[in-house]
Amino acid sequence: MSPDVVADLAARAGTGERALVSTALVVRKTVRVVAAVVGRFRQRTDHGLYPTVVEEILREFYLANVGAAIWDAMKRQTADTFAAPDDEVRAGRYFLDRFAELLAAGTRPQVTVVGHSAGAVFISNLLEDLARRRAADDDPLPADFRLRDVVLLAPACTVGQLAPVVRRQAELFDRFRMFTMTDAAEQADHLLPFLYPRSLLYFISGVLERGPSRQSAVTPIAGMQHWYLDPAAVGPESDDLRGFLRADPARTVWSPGLDAGARSHTAFDDDPQVLASVAAMLAD
Repeated sequence: MSPDVVADLAARAGTGERALVSTALVVRKTVRVVAAVVGRFRQRTDHGLYPTVVEEILREFYLANVGAAIWDAMKRQTADTFAAPDDEVRAGRYFLDRFAELLAAGTRPQVTVVGHSAGAVFISNLLEDLARRRAADDDPLPADFRLRDVVLLAPACTVGQLAPVVRRQAELFDRFRMFTMTDAAEQADHLLPFLYPRSLLYFISGVLERGPSRQSAVTPIAGMQHWYLDPAAVGPESDDLRGFLRADPARTVWSPGLDAGARSHTAFDDDPQVLASVAAMLAD
């Protein structure tokens, strides 16, 4: 909970009063919530009136802290698995060490990586580590090795994380395809009916992500069409990603549509149309 709320509860309990949050504190926080909502509409980072109000209430009272901590831990684990050697054997790094040795010995399989939701965060870290290895003088990874396909399903990685990866496509992978929902479908995929009428990706963007200083910050998510519809709503860091996706229409599949029928965030890994489209891509 917010430190202000905790302090107010402690102070009131110490005087023998009921430990309820004071009206004055609620008024102050309500004013800050309203100011934050207005500011987001001005900056064009809102998610619609009601969802934005809910997000700012969760921020102001720190009620999103637990979810944000879990999300941060999940993302940190996908990065730590590729960390430099220490006393702990890390699965991602161990796998790539052995795989690089296999490639250096002459074996050259075609490799496709497919990631759903947070799996896209893992894949982004994997590609970043491949780029790091290529730049290292003592790594056995062959300089000419590239992944064949990178396939992301409703990716929950940020625009800021994915953009530098696609910028280095020429050295990291041959083909890219992202399956994700249209913004209309994203808004219709209610995470919590009545309480939060937007999708999980909206919730991650508006509540769970943190800025560089670990403060709560509305963050563009790569799998949200919302951030591509309005150029002013994304900012200059997304120009590379938007340009990359638009350069080849086959790189983006919006669902529901001819090649994807998923209507919820959780449906992409078992949607028949998505699976058929991925299979056709792999067979090509």
